[in-house]
Amino acid sequence: MAMVPRALALTVAGCLSTGAAPNQEESPMSSSSAVELTCSQAVGAPAVRCEARNVSQQTVHVFESKRMPYLLLEGDGLVLLFGVHEAPPLKSFNMVEIPVTRPLAPGETLRFERVVDPLVLANHYETVATPAHFAGEHRLVGRVGWLSEPVTREMVHQIAMPWLLARQQTADAVPITVNTSR
Repeated sequence: MAMVPRALALTVAGCLSTGAAPNQEESPMSSSSAVELTCSQAVGAPAVRCEARNVSQQTVHVFESKRMPYLLLEGDGLVLLFGVHEAPPLKSFNMVEIPVTRPLAPGETLRFERVVDPLVLANHYETVATPAHFAGEHRLVGRVGWLSEPVTREMVHQIAMPWLLARQQTADAVPITVNTSR
C-alpha cells in the first residue's frame, strides 16, 4: 500500500495554521478541514481536560495510545500533547512505539485529560514519568495531533518515526494558566 503525503489546513480558535510538513503534495481534503481544541482546568481541580472536535467534512485519524496525553516542558511553559513529538537530542528511534490511529468522523469529539497537580512530566520516548518539583502558576497549551490517513497495527512495523512526524497535523488550544501546589 503506497502512502500519499497530504496537507490539512486547520482553523483553531480563529487562527489559521497549515501544520503541513515540508514538501507535501496537495491533499484531496477540503482546505476548510479543521480540528478545534479547547482545554480547561476547573478551579481547585488537579486535572486539565481537553476536547478536540473534528469540525471538517472529512474523517481524520487521531492517535490511540494508553500513554497519551503527554505533559512536556516547551519554552517557558507546558504542553499537554495528545500526539507524537520530536525525540530529545541524541535519542535513538529504535524500539519507539508507533501508535495506531482511530478515525474521528466529522462532528465527533476526542476527550483527554491529565493530572497536573502534582506536576509529572511524561513524553513519548521514555516509559518513566518525571516528577517536576516546581509549584505555582504555569502557562499550558493543549495540543492534539492527527493524520489524514490511518495507521493500522499491520503498518506499525513498516513506519519510522520521522515519517509519522512529517505527516502529523496539529492544533493548539488557547493557552491556559494552571496552578500546581507540589
